[in-house]
Amino acid sequence: MDFIKLLVTSGAITTLLSLFFKKYIDHQLKLKEQVQMTDLKAKADREVAIYKAKLEQESLRFNVKTSGVYQKQADAITEIYNQLCDLEDQMNIAINQGVPWDEKYQQFEYTYAVLHTFWRKNRILLSDTVDTLIRALLNDTFWAVQHYGSGESSLLRGNFDNASDQKDKASELIQSIPKILEQLIIEFRDNIGVTEKNL
Repeated sequence: MDFIKLLVTSGAITTLLSLFFKKYIDHQLKLKEQVQMTDLKAKADREVAIYKAKLEQESLRFNVKTSGVYQKQADAITEIYNQLCDLEDQMNIAINQGVPWDEKYQQFEYTYAVLHTFWRKNRILLSDTVDTLIRALLNDTFWAVQHYGSGESSLLRGNFDNASDQKDKASELIQSIPKILEQLIIEFRDNIGVTEKNL
């Protein structure tokens, strides 16, 4: 019986020791797992922070580059708008108040040349729509007013039909300018972010 007691006691002690060691090993494994998880989380957080910093740096670099382009585009649109307004005024004066090739006609030629030069140097900043409209206007405007001047000369010689036709052609071109101005307004507002599609 002592043997059985000894056997039961040693079995109980062995079981308790086994349970204790199992709990101890489980506890140690959980501690190591927590340490590993903490290390992995810290490493992942560092990598995410580095990646986020690089991304923000690239974003800032991109914004700095493009903001200069948007500024140039806004400046070009504003300048072309102003020059088109001047051209419209000068065309009206040249064909309604001027005498062919007088100082009013010379002012029209100068305004036309300034607009044409500025447009040619800044076309890259304009949309295809505006660029096409301005190109069509500039291709026809100079000659329409020039031919109107010739028509006025014809009028002085008694050829009324030619003068009237040339004035009508020049007047039609003047009517295209407000459409271009409206398109420039839309693009400018879109560029600076005050249109409904940007809000």
